[in-house]
Amino acid sequence: MLIPERLLMGPGPSNPHPDVTQALAAPLVGHLDPYFLQVMDETMSNLRMVFGTENHHTIPMSATGSGGLETIMLNLLEPGDEAVVGIIGYFGHRLAAMASKAGATVRTLEEDPGQIIDPGRIQAELEKKPAKLVAVVHAETSTGACQPLEEIGKIAHDHGALFVVDCVTSSPAWKSSAFPYLRPKLTGSQC
Repeated sequence: MLIPERLLMGPGPSNPHPDVTQALAAPLVGHLDPYFLQVMDETMSNLRMVFGTENHHTIPMSATGSGGLETIMLNLLEPGDEAVVGIIGYFGHRLAAMASKAGATVRTLEEDPGQIIDPGRIQAELEKKPAKLVAVVHAETSTGACQPLEEIGKIAHDHGALFVVDCVTSSPAWKSSAFPYLRPKLTGSQC
């Protein structure tokens, strides 16, 4: 089958560099092969540098952004846990749905498209009732609104909550002092 060549200009998937295409044609190695483990260690080290962390468990996952988010939410939340999710568009609704799927009691804070969640609202919600996790989308694809992560991260941290951020559309252009508060952070290769 001959696949037509296309120039993809969206947020993902995107056209791979010819070096990547060439690498994809290389022989496969198993996940326990010493060479694979060496490449994984190097990749994890590079990711720690990108994310500004020393956490050894900074790992790449082979999944879509949605697959990564579902992995995070289903591994951090258990039935009966409390979660606060800020919603400013489509992907915030998906975060809330994933938290609910994990069995958490989800409290949502919504704003109109294009607006951000006032960090004070998150603080008030956590003071009213603690939560295991606070989740937001940094840059909502459907509106372009960017959440104030440093403030929200500090509030979550100060209240003992994990701070989960979907940074799929914003990571490459974002250098943040919120990194210490992120547990975990998700980004995607389509950026």
